[in-house]
Amino acid sequence: MAAHPYRAGLAGGRCRCAPRVAAHRVLAGHDRPGCRGRTGGGVQPRPAGTGGPGCPPVAVTPTPPPTPSEPEQATKPVTPLVHDDGTPGWLASVDKAQGKVLMVPVPAAADAAGRAPELWLIPAGGTPRSLGLVSINRAHTVTVPDALRDALVNGSVLAITLEPSSGAPQGIPTGPIIAKGDIATL
Repeated sequence: MAAHPYRAGLAGGRCRCAPRVAAHRVLAGHDRPGCRGRTGGGVQPRPAGTGGPGCPPVAVTPTPPPTPSEPEQATKPVTPLVHDDGTPGWLASVDKAQGKVLMVPVPAAADAAGRAPELWLIPAGGTPRSLGLVSINRAHTVTVPDALRDALVNGSVLAITLEPSSGAPQGIPTGPIIAKGDIATL
């Protein structure tokens, strides 16, 4: 019985690279039926034509990297919503095509009076329209109603007010504006 072609002279040991290098296993015939990846006394006879000494070489063709399952996303503009003192309160990434605004807060303490931050879209020359309550400590996506998507343009403003924990009554802002920023589009 012949020893493994790359291991002739190393009696009985497991091929050192076979467990780590898949290409070696193919080239050395370790991927063939009957091969146990050993040299010397551990090699089992193989059926004719299944690899090993005397068989034609096996060609290995590299596979191309997988293509992403989702198309690349276009760069989305980021609108900083800043406090009156100029410090950022939230970052808003506007996706007009999908009707979504990704809100990323700069973590802050909760309001001592128990009020909640509410996001408003204010079209140029228009009235504030609520987009719902937002978090002060985790990123999340806000869905913009279809009727308001056209207002996600330059000249519109995103603003945050402090409202009752259930949101502004009748959709009208009642609390102070604590952060705001002009929507920027590319």
